[in-house]
Amino acid sequence: MRLPPTPPLTRGTPAEPLVSVIIVSENDAPHLPGAVYSVLGQQGVSLELVVVDNASTDGTRDFLATILDPRLKVVLHPTNEGPQAANSAFPLLRGRYVAFLDTHDIALPLRLATQTAYLESHPDLGGCGSLSQALEEGESEEPMLRGGGDSAVVTWALGWRHCIRNSTLVFRRELIGAVGGYNRNLGPAQGYDLISRLTRIKPLAVLDEVLVLCRETRGSGGLRGRECQRAEIHATARAHLGYVLDRDVAPEIAETAIAMMGLEAPATPEHCRAALDVIAEYTTACSRWQPALCADQIRQLTYARLLQFVRQGLPAGEVTRWDIERQMLQLHPRGVLGRIWRRGRDSAPLIATAAVTVAAVRNLGAILGWTPTLQLAGALLWVASITILAIYSGRLLARIPRWAKAT
Repeated sequence: MRLPPTPPLTRGTPAEPLVSVIIVSENDAPHLPGAVYSVLGQQGVSLELVVVDNASTDGTRDFLATILDPRLKVVLHPTNEGPQAANSAFPLLRGRYVAFLDTHDIALPLRLATQTAYLESHPDLGGCGSLSQALEEGESEEPMLRGGGDSAVVTWALGWRHCIRNSTLVFRRELIGAVGGYNRNLGPAQGYDLISRLTRIKPLAVLDEVLVLCRETRGSGGLRGRECQRAEIHATARAHLGYVLDRDVAPEIAETAIAMMGLEAPATPEHCRAALDVIAEYTTACSRWQPALCADQIRQLTYARLLQFVRQGLPAGEVTRWDIERQMLQLHPRGVLGRIWRRGRDSAPLIATAAVTVAAVRNLGAILGWTPTLQLAGALLWVASITILAIYSGRLLARIPRWAKAT
């Protein structure tokens, strides 16, 4: 994704900042200064910073009292409001855009200028995230979204996982009234749920640039907490699947589809065949949102996830690798056949060409909607064999004069 050049001058005025940044702090005094100063040190954009203190008892308020910058606002909560504490900051915001930053993360100096410039040049988008990088040595930072960050790809990825990190999100302030802020009935999945609901109003994108440094956090909720988090994430994913498909999906089939695309072992492998149909339908629905190039990318991403699911040996009931190949041939025949050819053309071109021919004939009925007879399949294989022999025999004969000359 190509980014526009960052404006050299500050946009907006102190009276009407361009961006409003929200930081929710809960007993994280050691890391809070780094987050606050990284926001106040942003270049090329005017801003205001709202820090919501979620009933901290570790000196957070003492630190905030030492900052005399007029761009800082502090919201003090006498009791812990949970993950939805940011909702209390929304009525105070004056910026055209809203950005988040977690207390343990650092925003690079041009983060806000880069993202707001991109949104200014793309009025069809409701917001955007960015890539992030591990802040401390020894931490591994897996990209939240692989394969590009176009809006249709983001919509596709939200059917399986939370694909935009909270600390990288910037969106238009008017969307708050449409989505209503964070869902107070959710805990760990409240950020995932907010982003999913934002895409229903306006699409979101992800910039292919690292703009935030993130520090890994390890929760201490135990097995019960992890199960609760997983249940909320899957419930959000099911809601997003239903929204994109515009119909309700049986919970057990939706759960199986989410597990397959999330590279997890399905709880009910017997539903994998029905889940495969849902995945194909969902991929087709997402691919209609953007031009053909992005549609091809979505189909390729789906195929890659399903292929990885098979290679990991996860239980899939009666579904085989050939079933997945057949399903993806219906969605994206050119991509699957091209993959077979590319993998074999360098090592064994004759075998690769034959494999493409066999795969095409094997799945001709699925592609065209009818079943070829044995005679027709044999005729096609015969023609393909003659063509292959002609091609490679010609190449072989072309080398004979050179061999003879060498000898």
